Amino acid sequence: MKKLIFTLSAAMMLSGIPQFTMAQSLESTAVEAGAALLGGLFKSKKKKVKEETQELAYANNSNTYASAETQQSERGAIKIVTGHPDLKVKVRRCEASGKILIVDLTFTNVGTSDLDEFSVYATRFSNNNTQTEAIDDEGNVYKDMTVSSSGDPEYTDWSKKFSLIPDVPMKVSFRITGVSEAAEAIARFKVGIHCPALGFSGWQHYITIRNIPINRDE
Repeated sequence: MKKLIFTLSAAMMLSGIPQFTMAQSLESTAVEAGAALLGGLFKSKKKKVKEETQELAYANNSNTYASAETQQSERGAIKIVTGHPDLKVKVRRCEASGKILIVDLTFTNVGTSDLDEFSVYATRFSNNNTQTEAIDDEGNVYKDMTVSSSGDPEYTDWSKKFSLIPDVPMKVSFRITGVSEAAEAIARFKVGIHCPALGFSGWQHYITIRNIPINRDE
């Protein structure tokens, strides 16, 4: 009887217990392998995102990096090139009455730092390298214009200087005189800007807006 009990115990030790232990070992190994695989993928993904962010940071520091976007209108796409990805510009209004045209824009700083020295200038501050001018869809060129801002609403033919706080839009308005009453759109509007923090210094930089439809009084 004792021999039988010993034999059964030995059989259990040789068969059941090692198999259970082996199953536990295999399950534990599979879990660890899975965790290691997920961990490796997570680390690889984080590293990739970091590299892309670093590349974008290098691009943002370049003075020649151009930022372009498209704004839809009834006439078609309005294309806006600001010259920097942290600067966004939108057309809010382009309204004519007789030969007077008002173009309202908003400038928004989408970066993380304040831009305390940002200027938009009219034609009197223009030079041979950068000229604030508008050209309509009939080829007429307009350089007689004044500018105002929401911080200083009085129009001037010089410039408007203000601070651009992140995510706070600043309204800028241009008053253009002598516009042809037959013109239906501003084909190209070049606006001179000055902002050393964005790499725009020396009064030699501008944003370009194309295909702005003109609304008129009925």
